[in-house]
Amino acid sequence: MSAEHTVTFPIANRMFGLDSLAKRLNALVSDGRIRDWHPGRWIDWGHTAIPITFDSIEDATLAKTLCLEHTAKSASPKLIEA
Repeated sequence: MSAEHTVTFPIANRMFGLDSLAKRLNALVSDGRIRDWHPGRWIDWGHTAIPITFDSIEDATLAKTLCLEHTAKSASPKLIEA
């Protein structure tokens, strides 16, 4: 997968924040708005962000638009990348 398929999502509250993000992404899959998504490894031991790889650039863009704004409110902007 290319870098365009990956979005790093900042995560607040560690696993609880990841669960919330996973629920939002799974809802997009259930609605047929995106295809599968694949979590990567935490970017650090503090579990402050995680890269998610999508099946297409379009899916990554939509998920970034719909989910990143919500998760970024409680995390550092320096953790956001496309």
